[in-house]
Amino acid sequence: MDNDTSAKINPEIMFEPLSTDHFNLLHKWIQEPHVWQWWGEGKSWTCDEIKEKYSSYTLRHKVERGVKKTIHPFIIKLQGKPIGFIQYYNAFDFPRTGFDVQSIWDGKSGTLAALDFYIGDPTYIGKGLGSEVLRIFLQNQVFKQYDASLVDPEKNNKTALKAYAKSGFSTIKDLSSTVIMIARKIEQRNPIIIFGSSRSDGDTLQAIQAVIKNRSIPIIDLKTLNIAHFIDGVKHLDIVCNQEIMEKTAKWIETKTFFEK
Repeated sequence: MDNDTSAKINPEIMFEPLSTDHFNLLHKWIQEPHVWQWWGEGKSWTCDEIKEKYSSYTLRHKVERGVKKTIHPFIIKLQGKPIGFIQYYNAFDFPRTGFDVQSIWDGKSGTLAALDFYIGDPTYIGKGLGSEVLRIFLQNQVFKQYDASLVDPEKNNKTALKAYAKSGFSTIKDLSSTVIMIARKIEQRNPIIIFGSSRSDGDTLQAIQAVIKNRSIPIIDLKTLNIAHFIDGVKHLDIVCNQEIMEKTAKWIETKTFFEK
């Protein structure tokens, strides 16, 4: 699933809130050519400069024009080993270079975050971890507070563009030097299976149970006017509906299409 943020979570990827203990790591990573190119700001960083920049981050804020703005920074860990940095925040709290966030989001519904990240340890570059990290971070962190997330990688940062695209971000505007991309939260809906016709029989129900296995999914049988709820293959709920309710349900179903992957 390249564009499905409901992908299975990799338990080996974790996010540890940034602390002062991580400053040496940040200083080490900023000196790596693949990080410095995009994060170095054209200068050689000292340990004191790292401390000065990120001290407020450990308190979950960054001062913007004299005002404290909330920010959520993390160290990316793989199998317990720190490999990179990632953060998210309200997209409207910090100005972007080359465009106005409000003009991008104008007319769209929901709340918007922005995020930044990099894989700092060069050992883990080019292994496809970036997109997996982003998918997990979006699902476990960003989308618990926001409806969508924005990124604006530079056009010639091909690695970042590929990672963002694979993790569910879509390009909404192509500027002269950057690409504006947005990923939206996909609402998780509880599935329901509905069947029932002159051709349905006990074999149909058995086939459905074989497919859903141990998933807790309601099954509505329009033929017998029965709603059954199976959990781990055991029927936990069996309701016989009256004719009027089932007729209304059937009429509503006629206008809908269901997909079960």
